[in-house]
Amino acid sequence: IAPNNNKGYGYWIQQNHPTSICYGYAKSGWKVARRTDSNDSLLSHIEQYPNDVDCFVLSGGYNDQATQVAIGEIVEPTDGSDAYFNATFDEYTFIGALESWFKQLRKNYPNAKIVYVLTPKRIYATNPVFNNDSKGDKVKDVIYSTGYERMNLFWDSIKKVCKKWSVKYLDLSENRGIVGTGELTGDGLDVN
Repeated sequence: IAPNNNKGYGYWIQQNHPTSICYGYAKSGWKVARRTDSNDSLLSHIEQYPNDVDCFVLSGGYNDQATQVAIGEIVEPTDGSDAYFNATFDEYTFIGALESWFKQLRKNYPNAKIVYVLTPKRIYATNPVFNNDSKGDKVKDVIYSTGYERMNLFWDSIKKVCKKWSVKYLDLSENRGIVGTGELTGDGLDVN
């Protein structure tokens, strides 16, 4: 029912709340942002969500930042109270895709609770990286001295987008710090 060999958050919720019905729509390696060369974006599957959802527990961003998806920028429309719902977002950047995801959930599930889980920060790179533009081409945009700095930028951006869309978040990196790739928690949960 969930990604990562049934070790994701949906699995944990199902095990601890057996009367709940949980769905997992992601697979290992999927990203939030769309890509022109693949169908591994969480946005590509939003139409598969059932109609009667009470609560969304979302997570994502690690694979986007680790594969140098362009981060993008938060859109701040100023033309009326419905401006956020009428705005368009660049779904080929991480922030644009995250905003689009939240917009669609807020519009289609106005009564559902939405919680975003920021995973613990994972060690994956120490070399400088280049951002990719929204088409996947490497560009000399912002260069980060470590993968950790890039991850901090993504996590800070997720918090800002969550605040904009009134999405509560749980930042496990504040409690768990840095973990190695493939490390599981004490109860067997895959932190990514």
